[in-house]
Amino acid sequence: MAYENFADVADDYWRTFGPEFHVLIQGRLEAWLRRYGIRPHRVLDLGCGTGSLAVEWARQDYQMTGVDVSAAALRIARKKARSARVRVRFIRTDLRKFALPSRFDLAVSIFNTVNHVLSVDGLQSMFRCVAKALNPSGWFVFDVNNASCFRRVWGGISVVDHPRFVLVRQDQLDFKNKKASAHLMIYKRRHGGFIRGEDLIRETWFDHRLIRRIAVRAGFQVVHKEDFNPFDGGKRDSKIKSLWLLRKV
Repeated sequence: MAYENFADVADDYWRTFGPEFHVLIQGRLEAWLRRYGIRPHRVLDLGCGTGSLAVEWARQDYQMTGVDVSAAALRIARKKARSARVRVRFIRTDLRKFALPSRFDLAVSIFNTVNHVLSVDGLQSMFRCVAKALNPSGWFVFDVNNASCFRRVWGGISVVDHPRFVLVRQDQLDFKNKKASAHLMIYKRRHGGFIRGEDLIRETWFDHRLIRRIAVRAGFQVVHKEDFNPFDGGKRDSKIKSLWLLRKV
């Protein structure tokens, strides 16, 4: 899904709930890199969105490439890179069928991008594309929302009233078919009035055994998987996400 209307307000929307996700997860990612002796030079950010992680890691001298299907999100990402005075290559492409001329030491895909792929066939295709994009013995780290995330977090109607916009979100769950959707009605403030737009966020949650099988078939070894909750500071036993680390074999 491209989320062309949501992209313009996404950063401000998520910040109403606290720090951006790349800030919450960055320490964990860096700890894993140290733990497993991963010293990447070329890094691929899959589903980079508005480019927050790619720009931040470019500041740390990683050679970053970000890919996303949303043209609107990539426009914002390029502005961030220019403002930060860092070089990041941003490419618009479908994660299920991308092919890049470069090869990478590490691929990262955060903020439940994998859940947006929607189908088993799409996930298989994505993992095969990632494997082809990596150097021999390259690494792939990604997070996914667990079923418990949809039980705890998704559901009902919510409203965010921001100085730039009003966003009304209506969630729907189809637990039997492992599907969730969020209808977004976005009212951007303009000259004392509003400009209305809509987007539909759709996600699928995948059984961990299925993810493991798909990873192995795509040519990966599952090195580590950890259930966690980046939002609660470890205060509650509500591990709504899983972080995976794969190595190309």
